[in-house]
Amino acid sequence: YELLTFPQTAVRNLSTLGEIIAANSTAALAFKNQDDAKEILAALKANRHIVAAALYDQEGKLFSKYPADLPADALPVTPGVDGYRFERSHLAGFQPVEEGGNKRLGTLYLKSDMEAMYQRFRLYGTISLLAMAVSLLVAYALSRVLQQQISRPILALAETARAVSDRRDYSVRATKLGQDEVGLLTDAFNHMLTQIHGQNQALRESEERLRGILNSALSAVVVIDAAGRVIDWNPRAENMFGWTRAEAAGQKLAETIIPPQYREAHERGLAHYLATGEGPVLNRLIELSALRRDGSEFPVELSVSPLKTGDLVTFCGFITDITDRKDAETKLQAQLSRLDLLNQITRAIGERQDLQSIFQTVVRSVEDSLPIDFGCVCRYDQVRQLLTVAHVGVGSQALALELALTEQADIPVDKNGLSYCVRGQLVYEPDITAVQMPFLHRLARAGLGSVVAAPLLVESNVFGVLIAARRQVHGFSSGECEFLRQLSEHVALAAHQAQLYTALQQAYDDLRQTQQVVLQQERLRALGQMASGIAHDINNAISPISLYTESLLEREPNLSARARDQLVTIQRAIDDVALSVSRMQEFYRQHESQLTLLPVDFTRLLPQVLDLTRARWSDMPQQRGLVIDLHTDLAPDLPAIQGVESELREALINLIFNAVDAMPEGGTLTLRTRTVTAVPPGGAGDALTQV
Repeated sequence: YELLTFPQTAVRNLSTLGEIIAANSTAALAFKNQDDAKEILAALKANRHIVAAALYDQEGKLFSKYPADLPADALPVTPGVDGYRFERSHLAGFQPVEEGGNKRLGTLYLKSDMEAMYQRFRLYGTISLLAMAVSLLVAYALSRVLQQQISRPILALAETARAVSDRRDYSVRATKLGQDEVGLLTDAFNHMLTQIHGQNQALRESEERLRGILNSALSAVVVIDAAGRVIDWNPRAENMFGWTRAEAAGQKLAETIIPPQYREAHERGLAHYLATGEGPVLNRLIELSALRRDGSEFPVELSVSPLKTGDLVTFCGFITDITDRKDAETKLQAQLSRLDLLNQITRAIGERQDLQSIFQTVVRSVEDSLPIDFGCVCRYDQVRQLLTVAHVGVGSQALALELALTEQADIPVDKNGLSYCVRGQLVYEPDITAVQMPFLHRLARAGLGSVVAAPLLVESNVFGVLIAARRQVHGFSSGECEFLRQLSEHVALAAHQAQLYTALQQAYDDLRQTQQVVLQQERLRALGQMASGIAHDINNAISPISLYTESLLEREPNLSARARDQLVTIQRAIDDVALSVSRMQEFYRQHESQLTLLPVDFTRLLPQVLDLTRARWSDMPQQRGLVIDLHTDLAPDLPAIQGVESELREALINLIFNAVDAMPEGGTLTLRTRTVTAVPPGGAGDALTQV
């Protein structure tokens, strides 16, 4: 009632006060007497609720204020609309000051606080609180009296039920306070709690066992409802997909781990099972892909089983991450492909007996099957420390011209970081743009990004290098580098076999030539023996004729001219026969043939001799448990000498055989070459270079 009536009363009282002050202020405003105005406003001290008052003249300017020390900014600058209104915690308004009821001399402003209303509210509040306190005391006294008889057993039962509900503690029991109906209800309630406690304990143990099994499973276990929302999944699923169990619960499975391309099929499968009870992917293993939380897709193996509990249908999926298996299969397939390629290349180069054909087959196969953007094979000159391009692939010809790496081009070893390669190590530069070496910088300028250099190594000796390059940075995998290393070993072995074949072919040609010479000598010896016998018989037959003819011509002076002429003719014929016999004897005698001397390179000749004699100084002693260490000390820049290569080779072979025969217990065999400057006999002329 006070809330409704007090504002109206306050407005009415303030309005009445305003009318009185306004009526008393007409003279002060009419005569512009500020002192009278201050006295009139000072009368407001009688009302302690008036906090501010002011008189404004006809122009709306402040004429006088109350209290006198009130700041000017606490009052309105100009009069407002006539009337009184509530402003926050105050009641304020403007009252016109008129003379005779029709002439306005100014405006009165009054501002009153609401303390009177607040005092009444505090009074009524105190009265209400006292009434409520008395009521509560009465109610408490009554409840204490009635609690023992009526409410206490029910409250105890309710408290027990609340404890069981809040804490899920079925071991709590209600206290029985009597033998009445409430006591029977308490007994029944406790019996029900006992049964629930036993069932809950068994259920908890079963759930713990099931949770332990799920948590220890190597596969992710995901349970969804008929709407496709996630109900539960195990820690393996958290690790696999990146969602925690709490984050995934309630989310659509299709929106969390199923890729977009499978979501429609997933929805159709759920709808089909709910309609027919059958599903095309249930109870069998299928391979597909899944999504991680970061959006990456990976391969999985999935098995889905439906779970029915009454009318409730759920689905349990067992998901296995097969990324490692797929990667292993991919790597194995790539390895098998590379092994097959290596086998094909090995068979192809095994059918060839010359180095150039072997190099051509290898580079062409690598270009076509690996593939590469640039490939070549270089020979290594150990003396000059140079790599010489022996063959460039067909697909690499354009780049070879741009790189100035055509056949017979030289590549210095030390200046280009290839020293490791010529020492037998495979060199892989994944980013040649970051390496400041002339050869690699040249490859980078042509647009190549990575390069592999594989040594061609036979018996710890590098005789060549296989170079493969691609435009991509980090363009070669570890498997491809291993493939090139294995390929280089096969190429080196094939090249070594080709060299051995060439050396054996040369040895066979020399042996066949020697055999032909021996056969020719045997034929000549047999023919000479036969000719010698025939010549001897002819000489024996014509000797008497020659003797008697010569005797007749010398001692018989009585010969007629005709007889003498006939004897001379006979003697001439005998001389011709003797000359023919002499020529026959000269025919079977062996004459030294005119040998043709050619330049012979000892640096190339010595490896041939070592290969031809390897069985004598290496294999045969090892079979007897002996070791002969072979060392070579070859002078650099050895000049060629004039001679017959086959005879020099035979001489060196005989020297090595003699040395091996001189070491029956094993030892060290050293082949050394030197260049010696000597003065020719007589001390005159230019110096001679002897090897």
